[in-house]
Amino acid sequence: MTHGLKILKEYADRVLSGEKRFEVRWDDRHFQAGDDVLYTVVDDKTREPAGHPLDGSRWIVTYVQHGLGLRRGFCAFGIEEYGKGGAE
Repeated sequence: MTHGLKILKEYADRVLSGEKRFEVRWDDRHFQAGDDVLYTVVDDKTREPAGHPLDGSRWIVTYVQHGLGLRRGFCAFGIEEYGKGGAE
């Protein structure tokens, strides 16, 4: 399944730098390992599209965690860019 997700520019910069390789999200989409994520970067203040290099890049969900310190209904999941580490 492919998930189109909005992400604030502040966090998008950290994804691109390699510093941020996870998401904590409300799990209304029932994220699963192997799902695709396509990001749309939005401005931190206006929440309007920001025109960022992360826009439209493909990422794969590598692991999904529920419970264990997360609020009910939330999940944390690892992400990896397609073409890195064998994900294609």
